[in-house]
Amino acid sequence: MRAAVWRFDEENAELTQRFYAGELTNDAYFTAVEALMKRTPREVVLASHKLNRILREALEHENEGIVAYRALLKTVEGKSVVLEEFARKMVHDEEAHVMEI
Repeated sequence: MRAAVWRFDEENAELTQRFYAGELTNDAYFTAVEALMKRTPREVVLASHKLNRILREALEHENEGIVAYRALLKTVEGKSVVLEEFARKMVHDEEAHVMEI
């Protein structure tokens, strides 16, 4: 059950990151969060894979995010303070997720 709650938290964090990155409009974000909130932890488990596969996939996802945000940081460094701060925050968040996993 703890894995289900953890997966739920990860999905919610991903939605939030996509919203802040501008990939989701307000309406799309709130619709996705409402759909996520309607799912029970048991449904999350049934929709997911076994725990070790979930953890492996999560690590891959977080590491891909770190690589992408570091590339963004390198691209915008010295050009936009706002984008630099955004990229640094995202790298920080992704690295924190890796440590949690």
